[in-house]
Parts: sequence; C-alpha cells; structure tokens
Amino acid sequence: MKVCKGIIRLVSFIFFALALHIIVQFLLPVPLSHIHVILLLAMFMMLRYDSGRVVWLGFFSYLALDMLSPPQFGVILMSGTLSILFTFWLYKYVVHTRGWYTGTLLTLISILIYHALRMSLNYIFSSVSGTIFFRGVTTELLQAGIDVSLTTVAALLLLDILFKKFVGKNVAA
Repeated sequence: MKVCKGIIRLVSFIFFALALHIIVQFLLPVPLSHIHVILLLAMFMMLRYDSGRVVWLGFFSYLALDMLSPPQFGVILMSGTLSILFTFWLYKYVVHTRGWYTGTLLTLISILIYHALRMSLNYIFSSVSGTIFFRGVTTELLQAGIDVSLTTVAALLLLDILFKKFVGKNVAA
C-alpha cells in the first residue's frame, strides 16, 4: 500500500509539474513564458524534503516534457536530469544550508548547467544529423540569458514566499 501511495504521488507530481509548465509557457506573455517551472518545483522539493527523490521526480517530469517537445528526443531529458543531479550533489555535499538564498543560488547554477548542456547537445545533434536544431550562438545565448534571469528572479520571489509559508522555523532564512 505504501508503494502504491508513492507511485500515485509521483504521477500526480509529474502531471502537476507538466501542467503548470505548459500553462506558464502558453498563457503568460513572451518574456514571462521563459520561466522554467519544473526546475523551480525541483528546487523547492529539494530544499523542503532534503531527499534524492527529487532527481527521480525531475527525470520523469523531463521525460514527459521531452515526449511533448518537437526537437530530437533526449536533449531536454538529459539536460534537465543532469542539471538537477549535479545541483542535488552540490546541495548535499557543498552548500549544506536550507534557505531561500541557497535555493536561488542553486537555481541559478542549475539553469546555467541546463542551458549549457542543452546548447551543447543541440549543436552535437545538428552537426551529426545534418539537420538544423541549433539556431545560432547569439539566438541560443539570448534565450538562455532570458531564461536564466527570469527563472532566477522567480526563484528568489517564490522560494522566499514558499519558505515562509510551508517550511517554517526549522530552515535558516
């Protein structure tokens, strides 16, 4: 019964994260639609529950997102999962504190890793397959800069609000 509850929670989190990501991407105006919702949810879950389960949640969320995206399969999945995995390692063995400022720094690092991996994989797949998945360095860097800045600001605001509301006094804030 405990396993069934865990699976139901995992599937519901994935549907919630994917639905929220799609809502933000398609209903908000253009600059705000670049906020990376799955990464924000993963950072909050990482800081709230302090568990490696967030890597699996990120993996399945990015897998579902990658199945719905038009580019080649695996770029979003690999970039997202590896960025969350490295960020979790950094949080567990280097940072050690649980506060909104730590969450903001980890979100910044994670989104930078995500975009570096995504651009590298897009370039590799474009050069190997001969198709155009890489739109050019300036376009990719401009989109990455918008994503990084908006997601970091959203993390700063949301993690501060969520930590005050949900986490309480056992977190250094």
